[in-house]
Amino acid sequence: MRAPAPERGPALVLPLFFALGVWLAACAEAPSAASDIAAADSAAADSAAADSDTNDSAAADSAAADTAEADGAEADSGGPDSVDTAVADSAGADSVDAAVADSGAPDSAGADSAGPDSAGPDSATADASDNDAEAPDSAEQDIDAGPKQTAWGQISGVCGAVAAELGKPTPSFLVATYAFTSAPAFDPSALAAGAKKRYLGPNAGGSSKCSEVMSMQYLVDCDGGSDILTEVELEYTKTDTSITDFALKIAGKQVGVSVTRAYLGPKVSSYTEADATKLLTKKLEGILESSQFIAPKFKWVKQVLAVWTLQPSWVPIVEAAWLKLDPAVRADTVILVLVEQGPGWIVAEKCLTP
Repeated sequence: MRAPAPERGPALVLPLFFALGVWLAACAEAPSAASDIAAADSAAADSAAADSDTNDSAAADSAAADTAEADGAEADSGGPDSVDTAVADSAGADSVDAAVADSGAPDSAGADSAGPDSAGPDSATADASDNDAEAPDSAEQDIDAGPKQTAWGQISGVCGAVAAELGKPTPSFLVATYAFTSAPAFDPSALAAGAKKRYLGPNAGGSSKCSEVMSMQYLVDCDGGSDILTEVELEYTKTDTSITDFALKIAGKQVGVSVTRAYLGPKVSSYTEADATKLLTKKLEGILESSQFIAPKFKWVKQVLAVWTLQPSWVPIVEAAWLKLDPAVRADTVILVLVEQGPGWIVAEKCLTP
């Protein structure tokens, strides 16, 4: 007799239900995974977009830096005053700094471009103006009207330059050459009235009649001098003071004139800066004193120191000594060096008639 067969219904159903549940669960999780994948893809896209924006921003910043550097170069070429305008025309001070930082350039580059230390044209002009204001005028800067013929010979070098110096607060150094014609003796007949008055009249002392007379005549011929007053006609507020040799009008202004000679005798041909310094210091200090005590009715605007010499080679020695003097001693006096050529009537005091 066979044993009865076992019942399989419940045993088969349970695994089927378990398998169905697993499948349903898998189906339920699939959309979530897809959503996660989509979200991940979206995040990646956003990240790429952000990177792209970042790259674009960096490129823009780099371009701004190039623009800022170009503006800075234009500012340097236009002088310090244009720097602020150049910075304002770009994307603003902050963006310029950011652009410079982003481009890797040093922060100091922008500061150097806009800083006051920039050697712009305005700065150079200002320096040149200060040097030009402090430097004494040299003979090369003054009027040279070419040779001028006179009754005694020819004047070359500066002629007519004194009038232009009268309004200046600085000293000046002028040089002219007086080439006298050969003649048996000096002829005073052609002298201007004021010069003739000094030639024939009294003097307060000294032995410089010829050099004083021809200094007067030079200023008459070259600068239109007039109304000459000799030293005995001038008055001072102090009795014991240095006095000026003569005064005259040039361009309507009263001018005092002192006269001296760079001369050590007929047999001396050498001259040193020490010799010139001694001569100039004595005469210029005397000029300062006479200008201080001249009577108000004779007050002059400036003085001229006429220096006569026979030696052209002594002129640079005199000028070198003059340039080394204390500026307070030079003051605003015009140095007029007159080089005599010819018979030697003036420097050697041989202009007197027999």
